[in-house]
Amino acid sequence: MFMSNFTRSGRRAKIWQSITNLSCCSIDLMTKQSKSMKALAFILLFAFSTSTMFAQQDLDRSTFFNRCQDDAPPGPTEADVANLYLNQCGDIPATVVKSTLMEGNDCAWTVEYTYDVKCGSFEEQIKIDYQGGDLTAPELNDGAVVPTGGQDLNLCFSDAPVGPSIADITELYSDNCSEVFVTKSGNPEGTDCQWEAIYTYTIKDACDNFADDLVIVYNGGDSQAPVLGKDAEIPSDQYGIEACFLDKPAGPTVEDIAALYVDNCGLVNVTKSTVSKGTDCKWMAEFTYTIKDDCENFADSIVITYYGGDTEAPVLSGVPGDITVNCADEVPAPDFKSVSATDNCATKLEILVSDEPSQVDSCLGGTIVRTYSVSDDCGYSDSQTQTITVLPTPEATLAEILFISNISCEEAANFEAPNLPYNNGVQSGACAVSGSLEPNVNAQYTECGGTITVSYDGLDSCDRPLSAGPFVITVDPAPAAEFEGVQDMEVSCEEAASIEAGSLSYTNGGTGVCEISGSVPGELSGS
Repeated sequence: MFMSNFTRSGRRAKIWQSITNLSCCSIDLMTKQSKSMKALAFILLFAFSTSTMFAQQDLDRSTFFNRCQDDAPPGPTEADVANLYLNQCGDIPATVVKSTLMEGNDCAWTVEYTYDVKCGSFEEQIKIDYQGGDLTAPELNDGAVVPTGGQDLNLCFSDAPVGPSIADITELYSDNCSEVFVTKSGNPEGTDCQWEAIYTYTIKDACDNFADDLVIVYNGGDSQAPVLGKDAEIPSDQYGIEACFLDKPAGPTVEDIAALYVDNCGLVNVTKSTVSKGTDCKWMAEFTYTIKDDCENFADSIVITYYGGDTEAPVLSGVPGDITVNCADEVPAPDFKSVSATDNCATKLEILVSDEPSQVDSCLGGTIVRTYSVSDDCGYSDSQTQTITVLPTPEATLAEILFISNISCEEAANFEAPNLPYNNGVQSGACAVSGSLEPNVNAQYTECGGTITVSYDGLDSCDRPLSAGPFVITVDPAPAAEFEGVQDMEVSCEEAASIEAGSLSYTNGGTGVCEISGSVPGELSGS
């Protein structure tokens, strides 16, 4: 129930009166006449006459208009109000000035209409207030088709429907005042094999008036088995395979077979089972491949069979090539480390070696043919040869010797030339040639100089000649001789009369052939 408010300006008195059917507004009345009961009656009459305007409003909310702001009541017109004062103003028509104060928005608004009434000396002011807002939720448009979702869809999890867009759902609804606002929640849950997507759409207007939630449900999963890819070819059976039982083909890998297939959702899973029988000579191997996806959707199995046996001889490898060695001691032993034999079936193979001839003369050399051979358990064999050329024992060479170019006469007397060693560079064994040659020394010199000539000539242990020289050494002349030392002396006159000059000796200090010595007589002179 709404209250009407009447205020009289003269005595500042306020009269509140309850009006049972007045649901439109509140009315304030101000007048300059202290006894204007007639005007009050007019206002009451107006209030009762306008109460039917809103009779359809909810009685529980009779003071609130469920309307948009643009649909707020326009209030009485100036003419309506002026008509209330016909008796009050008499022949002078009342002048009414209406002003409007609107506040708020569609969700909550108030509007106040002020009427300033004047006729002659009579003045009065009436205020009428209305309030309201939007309480109506958005509604489906006529003919709108609401999506219904989908069930048992053969789709992967990643392909699960995303549901109608917010824009799609928004287009299905209209609101009396504002735009329609839709929020969407929900995501697919589950796996490729089984998933469900529940999308909830919350629909409201700008004033938070909510329509019933719209729920759209989808569910499904992968029910399609893997299929062969484009241009994929399944491997075929094979016959006459040259291989031992243990070396028979293992068949395509599970990865190879999986690569032939594609699946609409995820991985292609392949399992492999094997059945084989036989010996190295004849065998059979059968491979069965089971193909499915992660959701246990099975494609047709694949069976591939191979047949084969062994007819291949062993093969030698690593046999050394032909070589030439410098002497018999350098003939290598058979190379069992480098030489190997392989067979497609046999696991133990014995390599045999023979030399023809078994040895050669160390000084003269020769040729050896070495044969490597191997046989497998089935009698198949392989052999390869190596030719070893043995050169004669390397020739010996004399050691390098150096003699001085000059020698003194004294040193020449004691000169001795050493024996000159020789060898062929081989330290030991039958190929080693070593020894020494004695020198031939020819000394031709005197105290005045000359030469010493050294030479070497002989045979090594393989009777091959060796020689070195001649080496010529110049013998320098012996040192020059010198007189013995003399000293000055004083004699008396008497002694001078009888003094005689003696002989003076000379020598070079040498010995033997190198000695130079003697004396010469002295001579007196003076006065």
